[in-house]
Amino acid sequence: MFDINSKEYQTYLQLIKSNETKTTYTYQLRLFQKWIETKYPRISSWHMFIVLPHNEIDQIFMDYLLVLKNKNLKYSSILTAFASVEFLLDIHNVNYNKKHVHRYFPTKNKPKGEQAYSLNDIQAMLKVTKSTRDKALLLVLATSGIRSGAVGLLKCGHVQDIENCKKLIIYGGDNEEYVTFITPEAAKALDEYLQEREENGEKLDDSSPLFRKASLSHKL
Repeated sequence: MFDINSKEYQTYLQLIKSNETKTTYTYQLRLFQKWIETKYPRISSWHMFIVLPHNEIDQIFMDYLLVLKNKNLKYSSILTAFASVEFLLDIHNVNYNKKHVHRYFPTKNKPKGEQAYSLNDIQAMLKVTKSTRDKALLLVLATSGIRSGAVGLLKCGHVQDIENCKKLIIYGGDNEEYVTFITPEAAKALDEYLQEREENGEKLDDSSPLFRKASLSHKL
């Protein structure tokens, strides 16, 4: 029985900092639980799941991925569904072949009319970018792959430190929520921008906008 009071599940809840992420992850984890109870009835607890050999976990993930793809779910929805389960495995130091499974994810479609900036483009813009805000925004957009329209929805609570980089929760609380990451360089620039805001007297909390509205010196 998948007991919500089990040590594995309670640890899972305690280590999710954002309430929005907790709501999304627990919902997705329940969906995975219901599926695994039907598909693999011999697995009756989270402990039994996380102690499985890594090749069995990989196979379970491939089976689940096929189910989600047959539902015609978008890349971001599948990414979120897997992130909720992968977080459980990661916090318990479980080995599994994440790259192999993700290789079979559906293609992430890029909206028409949007083209990725080249490294030369980014370097050129950084040279003429003067404000800490614009530098942080440019690097976040360039390294996370998010659409510019999602920036205005980002809150400080949507950012989590992961070693020397950061994880961003995009469209937090929405059905299309997914996670992405930014590089150490972008993470440093973002920290410097947020520190500057605090030094200027702004009190930041999880509900504060990640980027304050301002016209960019140069079009991104």
